[in-house]
Amino acid sequence: MVPICLAYLLGLTAFAVSEWPIRLAVLAVFLALTAFMALRSGTTALLIAAIAVFGTVRYAAYVQRRPDDISNFASGKQVRITGVVAADSDIVGRRLTTIVRVSRLEKNGGQFPASGRIWTRFYLPKRPSTEDDLPDYGDVISFNCFLRRPIEFGNPGSFSWPKYLERQRIFATAYSRWDKADIECSHIAGGGPLSRAAHALRHKLLYLIEKRYPRAEAGTVAGILLGIATDLSPADRIAFSRTGTYHLLAASGFNCLVIIIVFGRYLFPWLRLHKRRSHLLLVCMLILYAMISGGRPSIVRAAIMAGLYLLAFVMNRVEDPINILATAALVILIARPTDFFDVGFRLSFAAAASIIIIAPILKSWRESRPAKIKDWHKYLYYPGQETLEAAIATTAVTLGTAPLIAESFNQFSLVSIPANAMVAFLALLVFITTTLSLAFGWIPIIGDAVNLLGIFVVRVMLWIVRTLGSWEYALASVRSIGTVALAGYYLLLGVGVWYASDRLTSRKR
Repeated sequence: MVPICLAYLLGLTAFAVSEWPIRLAVLAVFLALTAFMALRSGTTALLIAAIAVFGTVRYAAYVQRRPDDISNFASGKQVRITGVVAADSDIVGRRLTTIVRVSRLEKNGGQFPASGRIWTRFYLPKRPSTEDDLPDYGDVISFNCFLRRPIEFGNPGSFSWPKYLERQRIFATAYSRWDKADIECSHIAGGGPLSRAAHALRHKLLYLIEKRYPRAEAGTVAGILLGIATDLSPADRIAFSRTGTYHLLAASGFNCLVIIIVFGRYLFPWLRLHKRRSHLLLVCMLILYAMISGGRPSIVRAAIMAGLYLLAFVMNRVEDPINILATAALVILIARPTDFFDVGFRLSFAAAASIIIIAPILKSWRESRPAKIKDWHKYLYYPGQETLEAAIATTAVTLGTAPLIAESFNQFSLVSIPANAMVAFLALLVFITTTLSLAFGWIPIIGDAVNLLGIFVVRVMLWIVRTLGSWEYALASVRSIGTVALAGYYLLLGVGVWYASDRLTSRKR
């Protein structure tokens, strides 16, 4: 699957980029890949070439606007739009930003069918009395707004706002004042019965979290459990960002891993559930979780990767992580080709590849597990092991994603490894205690005990994040390193990984 995925990526890039040096480099890699595959089989080489062409055609078709796209009405005048909120709302000060999937447009007294998505900004009133009525993911909303095409606001050659939106298939922006007099927002989700059920469950979980946890802790719990960090205080957002642990508040691979560990490793075996059935049930749980958490690209990518890994066992296939990673990337990019140029996509797969390739090498350097563990020692041994596992995974991910983070965000956390080693383990405990609290919180004594334990764990985690994040040198500002330096870094990293792997294999012989 790796050569097939690579050929498809080359086809995407050949159409998407406009710089001729990059296109020539893509052509050179394509010719080298085709020649290499031709040495094995001429049919395989033709297949690789066909897949590259398919990638080019798929990207060209994907970025084309439909005839009824909402951007065709973007003239800067006021219109009324009806649609479904397609992303979690982000509130900064008095500005609320979200994405709306349009179904109908009203203009000059007439109604027109419309499609597509729009980036929408609402200006909130001074008094927060309407906070509970603000739009949430899945809500049906109708509002008046000024519809425009996105415009450039930076210097030529720098970040392009229209191109950034275009790669998300968003060709129009809307601006509106949040006024209950002309805005209709229904918390009944649109779509089929499964979407409505997931939407209702999402609101129920948020209600229980807000009811059973203090405000500061509730925002953190909602982020870890559901990936909803909108209620997190600005100071805590900065602290999580400075420590490199903000990814724990976004529904992603960490959440999928926790679900597989809690249910697949502990609960289902305890219930004596057959492994094949437990894998199928885990796949269904991952799909439902992705819907509840808002269907963000990060959780969709992670759910696809985890689902393919689980299904490999069900279909009696070898669970090859590299092939599963390549298959997941291919599935996602066939559905959404422009995700390849999204920094979140690149970071997600770079992190996953780092855990698959680099982490095993780092693990081989630690001492093996002792044959026997005394009863009272295991209470110290297992938390220590989990912390060490988190430190190894974080180190691998840091090696694999550091240049991408520096290139995209011009910053790098210097406390990321120790912070993730401690906070990731605590986040696992938060996930478990919150799940128990939501399930048994209605029981007077047991529910209170679980709630208190969960609050304590969250406060310990917040204390670590705030303490490390407050250090003056916790975050370093760096300059963009450029494409050539980025390619050079990964070339050197690949050589280093190959050398370490070869030494490790020689030592085992």
